Amino acid sequence: MGIKLPPRSEHLKLIFLLFILASTISGCSLLANRSPKVATIQPVIGSSAPDFSLEDLNGKKVKLSDFRGQPVMVNFWATWCGPCKLEMPHMQEAQDEISAETGFKILAVNLGEDKDTAYKFLQENKFSFTALIDKDRTVAYGKYKLIGLPTSFFIDRDGVIRDIQTGPLATKEHLMSKLKGIL
Repeated sequence: MGIKLPPRSEHLKLIFLLFILASTISGCSLLANRSPKVATIQPVIGSSAPDFSLEDLNGKKVKLSDFRGQPVMVNFWATWCGPCKLEMPHMQEAQDEISAETGFKILAVNLGEDKDTAYKFLQENKFSFTALIDKDRTVAYGKYKLIGLPTSFFIDRDGVIRDIQTGPLATKEHLMSKLKGIL
Protein backbone atom coordinates (compact mmCIF):
# COMPACT_ATOMS: atom_id res chain seq x y z
CA MET A 1 0.00 0.00 0.00
CA GLY A 2 1.66 3.23 -1.15
CA ILE A 3 1.18 6.86 -0.28
CA LYS A 4 -1.42 8.51 -2.44
CA LEU A 5 -0.30 11.93 -3.63
CA PRO A 6 -2.74 14.64 -4.66
CA PRO A 7 -3.07 15.40 -8.38
CA ARG A 8 0.01 17.14 -9.83
CA SER A 9 -1.57 20.62 -9.94
CA GLU A 10 -2.67 20.35 -6.30
CA HIS A 11 0.78 19.06 -5.35
CA LEU A 12 2.44 22.07 -7.00
CA LYS A 13 0.04 24.47 -5.28
CA LEU A 14 0.92 22.92 -1.92
CA ILE A 15 4.66 23.26 -2.59
CA PHE A 16 4.16 26.90 -3.64
CA LEU A 17 2.17 27.71 -0.49
CA LEU A 18 4.82 26.07 1.71
CA PHE A 19 7.52 28.15 -0.04
CA ILE A 20 5.54 31.36 0.57
CA LEU A 21 5.01 30.43 4.21
CA ALA A 22 8.71 29.68 4.73
CA SER A 23 9.68 32.99 3.07
CA THR A 24 7.28 34.92 5.28
CA ILE A 25 8.44 33.26 8.48
CA SER A 26 12.13 33.77 7.74
CA GLY A 27 11.77 37.34 6.54
CA CYS A 28 11.21 39.07 3.25
CA SER A 29 13.85 37.98 0.77
CA LEU A 30 15.60 40.59 -1.32
CA LEU A 31 17.53 38.20 -3.50
CA ALA A 32 15.23 38.68 -6.48
CA ASN A 33 16.00 42.40 -6.54
CA ARG A 34 19.72 42.06 -5.92
CA SER A 35 22.25 43.25 -8.43
CA PRO A 36 24.56 40.41 -9.48
CA LYS A 37 27.58 42.73 -9.02
CA VAL A 38 26.97 43.15 -5.28
CA ALA A 39 28.76 40.85 -2.83
CA THR A 40 26.61 39.00 -0.32
CA ILE A 41 28.78 39.36 2.79
CA GLN A 42 27.38 41.74 5.40
CA PRO A 43 29.48 43.82 7.76
CA VAL A 44 30.32 41.69 10.79
CA ILE A 45 29.89 41.99 14.52
CA GLY A 46 32.88 43.85 15.96
CA SER A 47 33.49 45.93 12.82
CA SER A 48 32.76 49.62 12.38
CA ALA A 49 29.31 50.27 10.99
CA PRO A 50 29.53 51.57 7.43
CA ASP A 51 28.64 55.25 7.43
CA PHE A 52 25.90 56.47 5.14
CA SER A 53 23.89 59.56 4.35
CA LEU A 54 20.19 59.37 3.42
CA GLU A 55 17.28 61.77 3.38
CA ASP A 56 14.65 61.66 6.08
CA LEU A 57 10.95 62.14 5.33
CA ASN A 58 11.41 65.93 5.32
CA GLY A 59 14.23 65.83 2.78
CA LYS A 60 16.96 66.52 5.37
CA LYS A 61 20.24 64.61 4.94
CA VAL A 62 20.97 62.35 7.92
CA LYS A 63 24.31 60.60 8.43
CA LEU A 64 24.82 57.59 10.67
CA SER A 65 28.01 59.20 11.97
CA ASP A 66 25.92 62.13 13.28
CA PHE A 67 24.79 59.73 16.03
CA ARG A 68 28.29 58.80 17.24
CA GLY A 69 28.17 58.77 21.04
CA GLN A 70 24.64 57.30 21.04
CA PRO A 71 23.50 53.67 20.83
CA VAL A 72 21.77 53.17 17.47
CA MET A 73 19.64 50.50 15.89
CA VAL A 74 19.66 50.68 12.08
CA ASN A 75 16.60 48.77 10.90
CA PHE A 76 16.00 48.05 7.20
CA TRP A 77 12.33 47.65 6.33
CA ALA A 78 9.54 48.16 3.77
CA THR A 79 5.78 48.61 4.03
CA TRP A 80 5.15 45.45 1.98
CA CYS A 81 7.22 43.29 4.37
CA GLY A 82 4.96 41.43 6.83
CA PRO A 83 7.72 40.52 9.31
CA CYS A 84 8.84 44.18 9.31
CA LYS A 85 5.35 45.23 10.36
CA LEU A 86 5.33 42.65 13.15
CA GLU A 87 8.48 43.97 14.84
CA MET A 88 7.79 47.70 14.57
CA PRO A 89 5.46 47.97 17.60
CA HIS A 90 8.24 46.40 19.73
CA MET A 91 10.71 48.91 18.31
CA GLN A 92 8.39 51.80 19.20
CA GLU A 93 7.89 50.50 22.74
CA ALA A 94 11.64 50.13 23.27
CA GLN A 95 12.34 53.61 21.93
CA ASP A 96 9.63 55.12 24.14
CA GLU A 97 10.95 53.37 27.25
CA ILE A 98 14.70 53.88 26.98
CA SER A 99 15.60 56.69 24.58
CA ALA A 100 15.33 59.54 27.11
CA GLU A 101 17.70 57.95 29.62
CA THR A 102 20.14 56.28 27.20
CA GLY A 103 20.11 58.44 24.05
CA PHE A 104 19.05 55.31 22.11
CA LYS A 105 18.03 56.07 18.54
CA ILE A 106 16.32 54.00 15.86
CA LEU A 107 17.11 54.78 12.23
CA ALA A 108 14.43 53.00 10.20
CA VAL A 109 15.75 52.74 6.64
CA ASN A 110 12.98 52.14 4.13
CA LEU A 111 14.00 50.25 1.01
CA GLY A 112 12.88 51.26 -2.44
CA GLU A 113 9.70 53.10 -1.56
CA ASP A 114 8.87 56.77 -1.89
CA LYS A 115 8.62 59.18 1.04
CA ASP A 116 4.83 59.42 0.85
CA THR A 117 4.36 55.65 1.17
CA ALA A 118 6.70 55.41 4.15
CA TYR A 119 5.25 58.53 5.81
CA LYS A 120 1.66 57.31 5.46
CA PHE A 121 2.52 53.91 6.95
CA LEU A 122 4.43 55.38 9.91
CA GLN A 123 1.72 57.98 10.63
CA GLU A 124 -1.12 55.44 10.46
CA ASN A 125 0.72 53.22 12.94
CA LYS A 126 1.97 56.06 15.18
CA PHE A 127 5.63 55.10 14.79
CA SER A 128 7.97 57.96 15.63
CA PHE A 129 11.44 56.64 14.85
CA THR A 130 13.65 58.51 12.41
CA ALA A 131 12.73 57.20 8.97
CA LEU A 132 15.24 57.39 6.14
CA ILE A 133 14.64 56.57 2.48
CA ASP A 134 17.01 54.31 0.54
CA LYS A 135 15.06 54.63 -2.72
CA ASP A 136 17.78 53.17 -4.95
CA ARG A 137 18.88 50.67 -2.25
CA THR A 138 22.55 51.70 -2.40
CA VAL A 139 22.96 51.67 1.37
CA ALA A 140 21.14 48.35 1.81
CA TYR A 141 22.96 46.53 -0.99
CA GLY A 142 26.17 48.49 -1.41
CA LYS A 143 27.15 49.11 2.21
CA TYR A 144 25.19 46.63 4.33
CA LYS A 145 24.87 43.74 1.84
CA LEU A 146 21.38 42.76 2.95
CA ILE A 147 19.97 39.37 2.11
CA GLY A 148 16.48 39.86 3.52
CA LEU A 149 14.07 42.08 5.41
CA PRO A 150 13.83 43.00 8.12
CA THR A 151 17.47 43.28 9.11
CA SER A 152 18.71 45.26 12.10
CA PHE A 153 22.22 46.34 13.08
CA PHE A 154 22.87 47.23 16.73
CA ILE A 155 25.62 49.84 16.89
CA ASP A 156 27.31 51.02 20.09
CA ARG A 157 28.33 54.57 21.03
CA ASP A 158 31.70 54.12 19.30
CA GLY A 159 30.09 53.14 15.98
CA VAL A 160 30.88 49.43 16.31
CA ILE A 161 28.35 46.76 15.31
CA ARG A 162 27.61 44.69 18.42
CA ASP A 163 24.81 42.51 17.02
CA ILE A 164 22.93 41.80 13.80
CA GLN A 165 19.42 40.42 13.47
CA THR A 166 18.22 39.11 10.10
CA GLY A 167 14.51 38.40 10.32
CA PRO A 168 11.98 39.88 12.69
CA LEU A 169 12.50 40.70 16.35
CA ALA A 170 9.51 38.60 17.38
CA THR A 171 8.98 40.02 20.86
CA LYS A 172 9.87 43.09 22.84
CA GLU A 173 11.99 40.88 25.11
CA HIS A 174 13.95 39.65 22.07
CA LEU A 175 14.63 43.25 21.04
CA MET A 176 15.59 44.30 24.57
CA SER A 177 18.06 41.41 24.81
CA LYS A 178 19.76 42.68 21.62
CA LEU A 179 19.82 46.25 22.95
CA LYS A 180 21.70 45.25 26.13
CA GLY A 181 24.89 44.98 24.07
CA ILE A 182 24.81 48.64 23.02
CA LEU A 183 23.28 50.49 25.96
